[in-house]
Amino acid sequence: MTEQDEAAASALRLMGHRVRDFGGTMNIETFETEELPPEPAIEAEALELIEKLDLKGQKSLVQPEKDGDDDIRYKELTKGECAMFESMFDKKENVRDYRHMVMPIRVLQVAAHGKELFTEVQVWYSDESPEFPFLVGLIGPSYSTKKKYLLARWSPKKLQPMEKLREVARATIRGDIEKKLKACIAKCNEHMANIEDLVDKTMAGDSIYLPS
Repeated sequence: MTEQDEAAASALRLMGHRVRDFGGTMNIETFETEELPPEPAIEAEALELIEKLDLKGQKSLVQPEKDGDDDIRYKELTKGECAMFESMFDKKENVRDYRHMVMPIRVLQVAAHGKELFTEVQVWYSDESPEFPFLVGLIGPSYSTKKKYLLARWSPKKLQPMEKLREVARATIRGDIEKKLKACIAKCNEHMANIEDLVDKTMAGDSIYLPS
C-alpha cells in the first residue's frame, strides 16, 4: 500500500459519527476492519540461507504469497448477510450514477478509497426507505461470484442497529417464503379437485403439469 493509500485508510477509521457538511447533518457509519498485524521481522541472514538452500516450505512461512484481497480492510459480507441485504434492497446502482440523496464528504472519501480497491462500488437502497443507503464494494468477474464488502452507510435519520435490520430482513424473507408456499398449496388443492381429469389426460397419453 502506498503512503497515499495508508493516509487515506487512516483517515477512514472513525467508525460511527454524526457530521454536518454540504449534504446537511448526517449520521454516518463506516465498516473498516482492524489493522492487519505486522509481518514478523525476519533476519536478513536467515532469509539469505533459506533462499540459498531453496527451502520452499520455510519460504512459504516467512514470505507467504499474498492474496489480492489482503489489503481490503472492510467488512466482507457472508452468504447469509448477502441474503439479508438482497431481501432489503431492491435498488443497486453504480456509485457514479447515484443521485437520490447527497453523499456526505466522509462517504465520498470512502467511495474514493473503494474505487482503488474494488471492481465496482455501488449504492444499495430500498424504494420504500431510500433515506438509508449503503455503500458496497464488489470484486470479482461476475455478480453471482463477486465478493461483496460493506463500506459505509449514511442517513439524515437515526441509523438502525444491524440486529434490527436482521429482524426486518427475516420478516421480509419469511413473508416471501410464506407467499410462495401458499401459492403452491393453492395450486395443489386445485389439482386435487380435478384429479380425475388429470388421470384421464394421462391415460390418453397427454402430458400434465404437477407442481413439485
